[in-house]
Amino acid sequence: MSDISILLADDQAIIRDGLKIMLNMEENFNVVGTCENGRLIHGFIDQISPKVVLMDILMQGELQIETIRQLKQRYRDIVIIVLTTIEDDEIILQTLAAGASGYFLKNMPSCSFMQAIRDCVNGNVSLPLSISIKLTNKLFNLSSKLQEKEKICIMDLSDREKEIAQLMVQGLSNKRIASVFYITEGTVKNYISNIYSKIGINDRTQAVLYLRQLGMQ
Repeated sequence: MSDISILLADDQAIIRDGLKIMLNMEENFNVVGTCENGRLIHGFIDQISPKVVLMDILMQGELQIETIRQLKQRYRDIVIIVLTTIEDDEIILQTLAAGASGYFLKNMPSCSFMQAIRDCVNGNVSLPLSISIKLTNKLFNLSSKLQEKEKICIMDLSDREKEIAQLMVQGLSNKRIASVFYITEGTVKNYISNIYSKIGINDRTQAVLYLRQLGMQ
């Protein structure tokens, strides 16, 4: 098996150093670079062409979901794996929608993590059991809602609501959506509130899942 070249991105030096040592001890793993924020990742990829980007989802106070989306658009074959302490359903869903192949917590056993990296490199989407259970439960709850009522027709949404719903499904934050349409975040929140009212769901994660089931991408 050829070496799995890895770029580490984490804003904590002790985490970067520890991961580098641990990963380089694993057969076929080779850490080829490290950086401390998402803005530097593009430059490192251009220089060293890693197979894997292993990154935290929150660095220097900024969520990196948009960074992941941009990386997948620019480098389609790269494997992006998140290793973080953040266990938030909406962030997890948005991260996977942006193109990450794995989302893992920093308290997982190292042996399991090494195998998870290999699974992601082999083309699988990999999640720890605790996160898989949470997302499965959300899907189950959403399925129950669908059985209780008829599916809403997308045509019930206004044109702008459809556009905003599509960006929600793609994982964009309210701030990012506002910048796309040159409107305020407050206006975006009002549109999203209208969407929630029309589909009868008040949780963003479940709303995104529901809209996907309706065919919105």
